[in-house]
Amino acid sequence: MSVTLDQIEFAIQTIKSLAEKLPDSVPEASKEDKIYQVLKLNREGDTIWETFNRCMDILIAEDTRDPTTGRLPYIRRGRHGIVKVAAYLALVADDKAMKPFYELMIISALHG
Repeated sequence: MSVTLDQIEFAIQTIKSLAEKLPDSVPEASKEDKIYQVLKLNREGDTIWETFNRCMDILIAEDTRDPTTGRLPYIRRGRHGIVKVAAYLALVADDKAMKPFYELMIISALHG
């Protein structure tokens, strides 16, 4: 499967659209929440892919799910939450070094 930048951008727009529909029961994110902290401060990794993959592992890896509810504990509404994730995805996708990893990026970002 060959994933294009257009498909990545479509996935990002889908995340943004879904973010607007999150219910009030999903907490509003702050700068102290995990999403903001990981995406703002995490620049580790030898390559952009390694950094991206590490961020996604911290935030939405299968082992972060609540075993009872199956929910991802770090998901939050708002600009410091899922909207920040979408912005991060757009920033990373725009880097030419990520092109060979588009398929993995889609899998990683959307599996959560």
